Amino acid sequence: MRFRITQGPTTTADGTAQSILNRRMGKGQTNEAVLYYGPTVTGEGTVVYDFWIVAGAPVILDLTNSPWVMDPGNSILVTVAAGGANNASFGMEWDEEPR
Repeated sequence: MRFRITQGPTTTADGTAQSILNRRMGKGQTNEAVLYYGPTVTGEGTVVYDFWIVAGAPVILDLTNSPWVMDPGNSILVTVAAGGANNASFGMEWDEEPR
């Protein structure tokens, strides 16, 4: 399986909008990100993470000590290529700093 994250992809269609779970208690602010499944990609952008794993080997990418900072108006593309009868799962959490 291949997990790949790129920055600044080019898309011609967003795909299907997905809901995002807001874990902020109290104010319950609206998240400032939008998540889509199955966009039409015409250009992947710049690769920032590319990793192959073998079937049955769980991998956790923890960027707590080396987080990525994403400025407003930027996009990332996450692709997961699974082969054969293998299934893949990908989860991402992020913090949004108040303005």
